[in-house]
Amino acid sequence: MVSGQLHSSVYGPCGVDDQSMTEISGPPNSGKSLVLQQLMAHCLVPYEYGGRQMSIILINLSHKITKESLGKAVLDELRSHSKAAEDPSAEAKFTEIAKRCLL
Repeated sequence: MVSGQLHSSVYGPCGVDDQSMTEISGPPNSGKSLVLQQLMAHCLVPYEYGGRQMSIILINLSHKITKESLGKAVLDELRSHSKAAEDPSAEAKFTEIAKRCLL
């Protein structure tokens, strides 16, 4: 499931509200960290790539989400909203955007 599908199935067509707080709960190994990581990636990605271009704060007590895994999620989010995803120059651009998103 790409984050756009996840996003609309969790929050409906309007998406995540600015300055909102959301709790994700469930049994162990049910995908909570994955859902959170995909939502964070969606919030970090610039508007022109289908994201929300927000700042986020993550207090990561379990250490399940790493900078590398979040970077991959951001790249996946960028690719999913681009028609030029197969273009090698687009991949370099996406990598640079992902680095800026994680600063």
